[in-house]
Amino acid sequence: FSEGKVLNISAVGLLVFADKTYPLGEILNIKLSLLPKPGQIEFDAKVVWLVERELQPQIYPGMGLEFYQIDTETQKKIVEFVERNLPLGSTT
Repeated sequence: FSEGKVLNISAVGLLVFADKTYPLGEILNIKLSLLPKPGQIEFDAKVVWLVERELQPQIYPGMGLEFYQIDTETQKKIVEFVERNLPLGSTT
């Protein structure tokens, strides 16, 4: 996809609202900004599920992506971002 909006991110993957979807199993190259830090991280992710229009029309077209062969440094940046943005009192 050319552009998308991350609706949810975790240590293992992300939910993306995008201009189009790709087939299950497809590997995509993703460039992502982890604001407020400058720059982007780049990684591959596998399409593991697709949003169904009838069930979730507000986020269609959307895809669930699982990080794919992600390097340790990029994984660390994502985990730190997720932990910084957890609501107070959350443990996961």
